[in-house]
Amino acid sequence: MLCLLTSCPPDLAAQCPDGTPPPCARPARQRVTAPAPAERARRFLILPFRNVSRSPELEWLIEGSTTMLGEVLSRWQDIAVVPDDRLYPSLRRNGLAPGTVLAPQSVRRVAEETGGWTAVAGEVLTTGGRTRVSARAYDVVTGRELVRAAEDVPLGGDVRAAFDRIGAALLRTAGREAASVDLGAMTTRSLDAYRAYLRGLSHANRAEYLRARDAFGEATRIDTMFAQAYYQLAYALLFSGPMAIFDSTSSLLRTVERVVALADRLPPRMRDVVLGYGAMMQGRFAAAYQLLEPLVRADSGNIDAIAWLSFLHYFDPIVVPDGQGGWRRRGSFNTNVRLAQRVLELNPARHDAYIPIVAVHTLAAGDLPMVVVAYAREAPSIAATFVSVPTRVFVPLLLGDTIELVPAESLSTLPPGAVPESRRRALDVARDWVTRWLAVGPTEGEAYRFAGKIAELGGDYELALAHAARAATLGSEFLAGGIEFWRVVLLGKAGRFDDAARQADALWATGRFTAVVPAPTDEFAGAIWSFNVFLMQGDVARADTLAAILARRMAGMGIGGAGSLADMLALRILSGAAVPPWFPATVPLEARIAVLDSLHRRRGAAPAGGRLGTAMPPLIQSLVAEAARDSALSARIAAAPWRTWARP
Repeated sequence: MLCLLTSCPPDLAAQCPDGTPPPCARPARQRVTAPAPAERARRFLILPFRNVSRSPELEWLIEGSTTMLGEVLSRWQDIAVVPDDRLYPSLRRNGLAPGTVLAPQSVRRVAEETGGWTAVAGEVLTTGGRTRVSARAYDVVTGRELVRAAEDVPLGGDVRAAFDRIGAALLRTAGREAASVDLGAMTTRSLDAYRAYLRGLSHANRAEYLRARDAFGEATRIDTMFAQAYYQLAYALLFSGPMAIFDSTSSLLRTVERVVALADRLPPRMRDVVLGYGAMMQGRFAAAYQLLEPLVRADSGNIDAIAWLSFLHYFDPIVVPDGQGGWRRRGSFNTNVRLAQRVLELNPARHDAYIPIVAVHTLAAGDLPMVVVAYAREAPSIAATFVSVPTRVFVPLLLGDTIELVPAESLSTLPPGAVPESRRRALDVARDWVTRWLAVGPTEGEAYRFAGKIAELGGDYELALAHAARAATLGSEFLAGGIEFWRVVLLGKAGRFDDAARQADALWATGRFTAVVPAPTDEFAGAIWSFNVFLMQGDVARADTLAAILARRMAGMGIGGAGSLADMLALRILSGAAVPPWFPATVPLEARIAVLDSLHRRRGAAPAGGRLGTAMPPLIQSLVAEAARDSALSARIAAAPWRTWARP
């Protein structure tokens, strides 16, 4: 049995990279043929520098050295530098600690794995009131030294000047005799901004999106022209709060605009990735493919381009002809998963790549929003696309080993039991991937959050609550802020309505509902369950206020029109009923009946006045119609004293 509990024995929690239990077989390593000397001279492997004096003030330069020299050298198109997100996983795989002396045979293994054939090793130390940075570059194959350089800066000065001069010396070994570099001009003149940027990169690599957001935000406040920091800030904002894409005034979309405006300040290879990301975030999906796909074809190891192309396939909602007289969604979930697996293959430390793999399979297992809506054309903005009337509605199912998007109207043609069986298998696949994730990231809140989602889909709400609590303790920063709302959902599904009401009360007290976006997410599902437990408490005023908040948000997004129509749609959604194609049913029929039972016990009479008073008759009539297929529920409603509330 796959183990998802925090109390699993160590031998069950441990796992090999291929998903099998230990002991892990180390694959036989094939010797890689090195390129010709001239080609090796243009492929740099920058190793983390050593802090020889062990000064705490210089510790940031151990890993900062690879980023700084990488940015200096990668400015030129014909020079390749092993990026950090390939370097550090290779060091870990080979048991090599950053900032230590590395044996030649170890460096050769890293070179073969990463394709960097001119190794750069260096050290930093303080001496005589100055900081000295020294480096030597050598050919990994022959061991021949190509250049040795040492540069000093005053203690407390901008050490990047030393890296500029060392970078220029390295470029000369690659045939760039007249090259001059200025790291400050390529990034930021502010050392404080640059150090905040490096701190943000460290958090982002560990999926600590809120802390990364704060660090990158600090960097951009210090230097408002720091293009790299704006790009990373947009990344952190997206993964900590993706619903911001639907708000044209959000910090995320303003940051994306700033990134695109500053793109020409970036190195060419990074610029094209950033422009592809920007096009996607602006709803120009076709343009994003045109920018990202050539980058991936040209360099199958370009992790950033692969990751954003993977996300684009998950996100792109436009339909195109399927060649058989029908339509298919242009974005492919299967390509999304395949590319995310490629990211993990290139960099096993990129645990954020587990997110799309698990998310796709939980969606196919019946997670919100349960359906995939698609549109005929791109609108002027991403928000405008997603609030327009869908052209098609698909249901994702795992058929064989492939995620298929089945037109909603075709579900009835599938064999009996096909949909439940498909969802069970998709849940098994998602559970398998989360188990792998927990094995390599046992302290990552995001892994426990998805483990909880899988438990919820499997009907084990108490286990889901335990995982949610663990995720909150560890600091899950993916979809930041949603766990508290999700707890309301889980408590409601577990039948712990009083506990759900207390959680909803806490959210209300802090004003959290005003920021909820009407979209099929856990956060909005939590608002729906909160509406219902407010009614269970007899608190019609709070339920009515929540309906007013939702109606205003929907009107602002162009959903449902305005006035009484928007009010009725908002109340129908908040009641927990299905509103195709945007919102599936989020509250079971039995629970919605229990809400009215409790409301009647507390008040004895139908709510009068306000939105809820006006909408109560049609809401009950809808409930009666839904229950018609279940004789027991129909009989229960027929005998309920609140049944008379359906009369206008």
